[in-house]
Amino acid sequence: MATNPTLKRRKKESATKVLLRRRNSDRDRQRRFRERQLDDGKKSVTAFLTPEAQTILDAEKDRTGESNSDVIERAIMNLKPKLKRRKAK
Repeated sequence: MATNPTLKRRKKESATKVLLRRRNSDRDRQRRFRERQLDDGKKSVTAFLTPEAQTILDAEKDRTGESNSDVIERAIMNLKPKLKRRKAK
């Protein structure tokens, strides 16, 4: 059975349009997420982790169900009392 070349082209064009629409909506969603985070006073940070640190982070995420950001923020906030003690010396 022969396929209609015009029909194939329409399907391909519509698939391309769908992908472009999805890509744009993903970009918009990510942009809105970043804006909300900035509005909440948060700052984007990039870090390189050793494989061991990544394993520990993944295990903590699995244990708590938290995101990378939440686990890292909790770990950093737990340093706060130690910093105060060092300054008092």
